[in-house]
Amino acid sequence: MGCEERIFSGQADRPDRILDRISVELDAAVVVVFETVDGSHEIRTSESRALRRVADDPDLLREIGRSAMAGRQTIQLERIPVLAPAFVLSGRRLRTFHGLPMTAHGDAVGGLAVLRLSELPLEESEWLLLASFAEQGAF
Repeated sequence: MGCEERIFSGQADRPDRILDRISVELDAAVVVVFETVDGSHEIRTSESRALRRVADDPDLLREIGRSAMAGRQTIQLERIPVLAPAFVLSGRRLRTFHGLPMTAHGDAVGGLAVLRLSELPLEESEWLLLASFAEQGAF
């Protein structure tokens, strides 16, 4: 791929505060991918028991990030081959992926993924909350 990648988990700075807030508000595991100025990617994850083994798989985290950058969507994890390992690695607890790109000046600069135990779709108010976090994270 040629891009350097840094994976962080639990560092105390602004992106991690955003992760923690989303995780609490939506009772979910969260993965955020940031594209940096030098073309590398930073992948951050919330602290979640269900996400622990998923966070140890950098290839899976990249797929989660790519899916989030692709556009607003809700996906049943077990039904999509590239995301199904998240379902399995979580002990079949994480069931649903909700993804949203983070944009700056019209360009995707990252992705925000929420992985939930529930199979229910997000309510519009929850999507609006995620969009506000995605805007904050993009800058």
